[in-house]
Amino acid sequence: MKKLFTAIAILLLSVTVTANAAIKGNGEPAGNFDLTVIHGIPGLPMPVDVFVNGGFAFSFDFNESVGPLPLEAGDYLLEVKLDGAVVLDAEVTLEEGMNYTVIAHETFIDGVDSGIKLSLFDNNTSPLEHDKIRLTVRHTADAPAVDAALLRGWWFRWFVTKGIDISNADDAMPTQFGPADYWRGVLTAQLLPTGTSDVAFDSGRIFFEGGKSYTVYAIGSIFDGTFTLFVQTIDL
Repeated sequence: MKKLFTAIAILLLSVTVTANAAIKGNGEPAGNFDLTVIHGIPGLPMPVDVFVNGGFAFSFDFNESVGPLPLEAGDYLLEVKLDGAVVLDAEVTLEEGMNYTVIAHETFIDGVDSGIKLSLFDNNTSPLEHDKIRLTVRHTADAPAVDAALLRGWWFRWFVTKGIDISNADDAMPTQFGPADYWRGVLTAQLLPTGTSDVAFDSGRIFFEGGKSYTVYAIGSIFDGTFTLFVQTIDL
C-alpha cells in the first residue's frame, strides 16, 4: 500500500481553489448555508452535469469542486448526469446555518469491482482559536480500509492519536478520522492496513497553519492508478 499513498505528503498541503456560485431551487441567489460539491469519480468520458431540483446548476470533472453554494434551507433533489442520463441522485435535507460537502465518488467492493455513490457530509465550522487547526480525513476512494495515526514533532515525533478502520464499503456511509482540533504546527500522518502495525505510508513532517479546517478526501481508485487526495480548506 505504500506505493498507493506516495503523493499524500504534497497533497495534504494543497489548497484547492474552487469556483464560487450561488443558486437555489429557482436559480435566484440565497444564503442560508454553504454547500460544496466534489467530483471524485475518475475515468468518465466527459464532465458531468449537476442538477438541483430539476434545474441545471453546473458542470465539472474529476478532482474538481464547485462551491460553496449558498442555498436556502430545505429539501433538495440532487442529480448527477452523464451525457444527459442520470447516473447518481439523492434527496437531501439541508438545515439553516450548516456547512455541507457532497461528493460523488467510487466505493470499495472487492478489489475488482467498484460502485459509485453520492455522500453528504456535515462540516464542523464552529469557532477555532487562531493557533489551532481542525483536521478530518474521509475515505471516499476505491481502496481497502486503513488505520490512520497522527504524530507531532519536528526533530522527534511522538504519538498523538489514531483512527481505526476508516473504510468506504459499497453498502455503507464512508467513515472518517476526526474532526479533531490540534495545536497548529508540525504533524505527521501515517496510514496502516487495518488491524496491522505495519506503516504503509508516512507523510513526513508537514506544517499546518492555524485557524483553518483541513478536510482530506481520498478519491479515485488504487487499482487503476487514479488514486489521489482532494483537500478542502475552510477558514474558521
